[in-house]
Amino acid sequence: MRILLVLCLIIVSAAGTFWYMAENGMIRNANIPWKPIDLRAEPGLFTGSKLSMLKGDFDGCQAALARSEIDYVAIGDREAGQCSLTEQVSLNQSLYPYSAPVRGTCPMVAALMIWENAVVKPAAERHFGQPVARIQHYGIFACRNIAGSSRRSQHATANAIDIAGLTLEDGTQISVLNDWDDEGAKGAFLCDLRDGACDLFRSVLGPDYNAAHADHFHLDMGPYGICR
Repeated sequence: MRILLVLCLIIVSAAGTFWYMAENGMIRNANIPWKPIDLRAEPGLFTGSKLSMLKGDFDGCQAALARSEIDYVAIGDREAGQCSLTEQVSLNQSLYPYSAPVRGTCPMVAALMIWENAVVKPAAERHFGQPVARIQHYGIFACRNIAGSSRRSQHATANAIDIAGLTLEDGTQISVLNDWDDEGAKGAFLCDLRDGACDLFRSVLGPDYNAAHADHFHLDMGPYGICR
C-alpha cells in the first residue's frame, strides 16, 4: 500500500511539473498533447496524432490553417459523380508553387503544409544548398477504386496527393522515377522526403512499395498506416 501511494505521488508530481513547463513555454507546443497544432512549427511527439484529429473536424482544421497563416479557400462538401467529397479546401499559395492546383481534404492539405516547411525545405538546403522552386504532382482527386481492388482509393475523396518530382531554384530536375535509385544527393534527398512524409501522413507509398508507384510518392490521410 505504501509503495502504491509513493508511485501515485511520483506520477502526480511528474504530471504537475509537465503541466507547469508546458504552460510556461518550456516545452514546444508540438510536444504538448492539448496544445493546438501549428503547421509552421517543427513536428514533435504529438504532431501526427494532432493531424489525425483534424479528420472530421472541418472547423478545427480550418482554424489550424488560418492560425498558421495558410492562404486557402474553403470548398466544403460536394458530389463528384459517384464520389462524395467532404472537408475540401483549395490552396491558394504555400511555400512552393505546384504544377497543378492543390484541392483536397483539409487534413491532407494541413499535412502537406508541414511537409513543405519541415521536410522539403531543410532537405533541399542540406543536400543542394538551395531552395525548391516548384513541386510536380500527378493529381489529387480521381473517382476510382484502388487498382485491382474493390476498395475505394483515397484519391476518390481527394484525401491523397501523388508527388512526382521537384525543381530546384537553379532549374535542376529531381524525379521519383529517374532519381529514386540515385546513389548521390538526389537519391538521398528523395529518401528524406519519403521518410519525413511517413511522420505526417497515414500512408506513404513509393517505388519500394510496388511498380505502380515507381514514378511518384502517394501521400494520404486515410485510415491505414503504412510507410513503404
